[in-house]
Amino acid sequence: MNVIAWENGVTKLNKATMEAFEDNIRRAIEGLYPIGSVYMNLSDGTNPATLLGFGRWTRVKDRFVYALGDSGGVGDLGGSASVKLSASQIPSLSGSTVSGGEHFHEGVSLDGNAFSANTGASGDGFGVGIENGKRYGLLKVSSTGSAHSHDVRFSNGDQSSVSVMPPYVRAYVWKRVG
Repeated sequence: MNVIAWENGVTKLNKATMEAFEDNIRRAIEGLYPIGSVYMNLSDGTNPATLLGFGRWTRVKDRFVYALGDSGGVGDLGGSASVKLSASQIPSLSGSTVSGGEHFHEGVSLDGNAFSANTGASGDGFGVGIENGKRYGLLKVSSTGSAHSHDVRFSNGDQSSVSVMPPYVRAYVWKRVG
C-alpha cells in the first residue's frame, strides 16, 4: 500500500495517511492547551471547543488573572472592584494655624456680592472661603484689621466606595476543564 500517490503531477495521500496526519496536528494543538490552560480572544467569544475542535471549556467572567507568588494557591479567588474605606484605613490628619497678625479680608462672593470679614491670612492673594454657610472667592487680604486665628477642620469625606480597578483590556477568557 502506497502512502503517497501521484496523480496528474499532484501528490495525494491515502485516507489512512491523511487521518494520521490530522490526528498528529490535533494532538499538537491540544498539547498547547492542556487541562487548566487559559484561552483568550479579543474579538470572538465562541467557545474554544468549537474553534479548536477539542476539550471542555468554561468561561471566566469578571476576573483578572493574578500571577501566583509565594502565598496563595492556584485557582484562589479574591479582590473587589471597589472598596469602602473604614476610618482605620484613612490616615490621621491634624493641623494647626498660627496667628497671621492683624489682617482683614475683602472679596467677592460667588453670587457677585462684595463682602468684608476678619477671617483669613495676611498678604495679598487669592483663595476661597466659607462664611455663614456661603462660599466666597477671596480677592485681597490687607494688612490692617484685628489679629485673629483660623480654625482648621478635616472631614473624612462622604464614605462612598473607592474604585480599585487597575487599567485593563476586556477579552473573552476560557479555562479548559476537560
